[in-house]
Amino acid sequence: ILMLQTGKVATHRNVALAMLAVDNFRVQNDQLPGTLAAAMDGFLDQEPVDLYRAEPIYVIRDGNTVQVMSFGPDKIDNRMGQDDIGFAIPLEKFDVNSGPLDKVD
Repeated sequence: ILMLQTGKVATHRNVALAMLAVDNFRVQNDQLPGTLAAAMDGFLDQEPVDLYRAEPIYVIRDGNTVQVMSFGPDKIDNRMGQDDIGFAIPLEKFDVNSGPLDKVD
């Protein structure tokens, strides 16, 4: 149980780091990044990892939101439901006019 809890806490931290990287890129470049790797350039040495999937944190533009998340213990994209760990930020909070962010991973 301790190992699972440590993974959950670390994944929460990694999701927060990815969100900060996306927002930092937006502030620096006045647009959203095309990839999470692009957002990490000059911010952190490596991409934050979803410890449940052992892959980078998932970032996607979904309609009018930017979602930054881990799929959680079930490893399924529940569109920010059930076991997903993350943020869904309305795009108007970003106030951007351009930037792809169709799928960032």
